[in-house]
Amino acid sequence: MKSKKGYLIDPKNQSMTEVEVGDYKDIQKHLNCRVFSSADYYLKREPFDRYGSLNDSLYIDDEGLLVDDEDTNFCFTFGICDPIYSKGLIMGLNYDNGETTDKPFVPMEIYSDHIIFGWSAHKPKPRFEIRPFTLEDLK
Repeated sequence: MKSKKGYLIDPKNQSMTEVEVGDYKDIQKHLNCRVFSSADYYLKREPFDRYGSLNDSLYIDDEGLLVDDEDTNFCFTFGICDPIYSKGLIMGLNYDNGETTDKPFVPMEIYSDHIIFGWSAHKPKPRFEIRPFTLEDLK
């Protein structure tokens, strides 16, 4: 399998580095987790919006809020989303086939200039929410 490039965000070391990613096991290794989630991560504000409809995907530890020790109280955000209490991995996303691309669309320097690192004595409690929707909501 051809390896791809991603940006690893480490809130404890307050760093962002380029890493090689081959498959899901590499994502688990980089995030130091068992289960991970991903979401489109396109910030619709300057300077991110200059990349048009090109989106990146952010992978995070799905159980990041469940781990309770002082080393996991480090977080990061880009200023418009809730803090994320785990490492993060940014990769490019191809909407046509749902696959990751060879590298993220937005350059690492743009993310680096806008990332905010933090630490909290108390992490928020994990919560689960069910929201009903209709097929019309999806259009």
